Amino acid sequence: MKSLVTILFLIFFGINFTRAQEDTISSELQSEEDLEAQNKDAAVKLVKDFFEKLHEQDTVALRKFAHPDIVMRSVAIDTAGNTTVNASAYSEFLKSIASIPRTTNFEERLHSIAVHASGELASVLTPYSVYVNEQLRHCGVNSFQLIKVGEEYKIIYLMDTRKKEGCAEFEAQERQEGETKTVIDEVPKWEN
Repeated sequence: MKSLVTILFLIFFGINFTRAQEDTISSELQSEEDLEAQNKDAAVKLVKDFFEKLHEQDTVALRKFAHPDIVMRSVAIDTAGNTTVNASAYSEFLKSIASIPRTTNFEERLHSIAVHASGELASVLTPYSVYVNEQLRHCGVNSFQLIKVGEEYKIIYLMDTRKKEGCAEFEAQERQEGETKTVIDEVPKWEN
């Protein structure tokens, strides 16, 4: 009889222990999913805030979005059809933004935002078109590489492509969709 009570106790305890473990694992998975969703939202917010401050020519805010070691590159095709990569300092970029006359209306319109985020890293792609005084100047794709510093993302690498041909497809897409589309892609989790 004593062994039957012991067995029943062990079964009861084992079932409750297993349920507690399942609840803990489920809670941890939900917490990881919530954290990843928050990271993706934070990455998208940083990029949207970047463009808002760019249009306002707020170089103080733009400087705060960037990591001190930010790298900037622009990719273009030259007249001979060769791919060129040009480097620029973020400080020079900020000076160029500050030097745009207030009478000049400029806008970099984002057509979509695609984000991949995993822990301390995030990657954001944004096809865009640049308009100056309502005239299309060029289009391309921005690539933001972000790293988490403390509790917030900073831009560590910013690369863009620039072209003058083929921009009509971006304009047509914008007229069809009417607003910037955000796509949040899943990145596989890697075990340490």
